[in-house]
Amino acid sequence: MSQLTRDYDLCLTGEGIEALRTSAPHLLHDLIPKAKVHARVVPKQKEDILVHLKRLGFVTLMCGDGTNDVGALKQAHVGVALLNEAGPAKSDGTRTAIQNSGTANSVDRRSHSNHTSSTRGDERQSAQTRLASQLAAIEAEQDPSLVRLGDASIAAPFTAKMSSPSGEAEARMPVKEDDFVDVHAEFEPSILNTVVYLISTSMQIATIAVNYKGHPFMESLLENKPIVVSLGVATGGVILLALGMFAEPLRLMRLDPQLQKVFFQAVAFDFIASWLVDRILVFIFGHVRVKSL
Repeated sequence: MSQLTRDYDLCLTGEGIEALRTSAPHLLHDLIPKAKVHARVVPKQKEDILVHLKRLGFVTLMCGDGTNDVGALKQAHVGVALLNEAGPAKSDGTRTAIQNSGTANSVDRRSHSNHTSSTRGDERQSAQTRLASQLAAIEAEQDPSLVRLGDASIAAPFTAKMSSPSGEAEARMPVKEDDFVDVHAEFEPSILNTVVYLISTSMQIATIAVNYKGHPFMESLLENKPIVVSLGVATGGVILLALGMFAEPLRLMRLDPQLQKVFFQAVAFDFIASWLVDRILVFIFGHVRVKSL
């Protein structure tokens, strides 16, 4: 059995589970945790599989139909139910029956419609009347203030003097002549833009390289050739751009030797520090391992 599971991925079907349950239950108990695929399994069998895996000490996650697989979802440590959104109720049959009703029903509906229209009209009129009375009460409470001509002529010099305090404000706090930044202007390369672009790109490369986790769920970094090639090409591109190659076509600025040195030191420090923090956290919290079957 161990040799078979190392060479092949086992698949159990619902019919096979029922056959083994009656003929060889001990073999079924050994096969359930070793099977990679369970196909054509009914909801009760899913529940039994999860119960058996939990008894063996596995942490289980079940994703299934929220109506048929309720038992299996409840048995799993983590249950993810997939539910369909209920659509709007259709009333075509009701509308057809109403359209095919007799003349008497049509007359009753018209009379009911007229009565409803008149009732709604009375309600609107009463609502408008109440609104008008409330507005009149508000206007009565808030009488407009009167300003006499003599008071206005006396206050005019003071209001004219105090209406423009910009002179006194500029004397106390002079306006700073800062450079205006036009966000809609055409892009112009600068040292700041170039350094920010190179730093952000190098940080993304370091993040992918350090945080990539291989086994047991994925290939290791060295086994994943596309990722290795992509990281190598991206790293080489950042180095070439920092050295000033392809600066004009990409609208980048050439960095002086001192700034290049600082940039490479910062990139190396970022990668080494990230890797050390990752290793320390793995040492403290442990590494994910597959439970032996």
